[in-house]
Amino acid sequence: ELETITADIPGGVLINIVDQQKESRQFALQMKIFVYCFLFVIGLIGSLNIINTVQTNLLLRRREIGLLQAVGMTMGQIRKMATAEGVWFGVIGCFWGLLLGGALSYFLYVQLSGIQGMPFAFPWGGALIACVYAIGVGLLSVQGPLRRMAKANLIEELREET
Repeated sequence: ELETITADIPGGVLINIVDQQKESRQFALQMKIFVYCFLFVIGLIGSLNIINTVQTNLLLRRREIGLLQAVGMTMGQIRKMATAEGVWFGVIGCFWGLLLGGALSYFLYVQLSGIQGMPFAFPWGGALIACVYAIGVGLLSVQGPLRRMAKANLIEELREET
């Protein structure tokens, strides 16, 4: 009935606010899905980079770790040292991620502040989740090489190399 009334009015337009809100919610949902998928892919690439760096570093230092074992370091001490190194990689990644992410977030806020009119709020919840994730990835990335080193006798490998 509203459509017939607006058809009689010259230049009259019927605006369905419910449909507009539904479309805007659908668009917001699509954007969230896109952004979160993009963040997931970036996080996966960063995680694989940390894992690759830590594992390569430990496997290349097998001779050094074998020498440490030869002078009396136990496998438990080696495990603690490697775990601390993995956590350190996570802490360094967390620090630089917070620093650069905060700077980029503020830059985007400055660029969009004229459009949106919102106050700047640093995303502390997301930053905390990212830091815990980075430290967890660093911690878990040392476990594979440590298992391989525990199975192999590093002192025997030193004897074979010389």
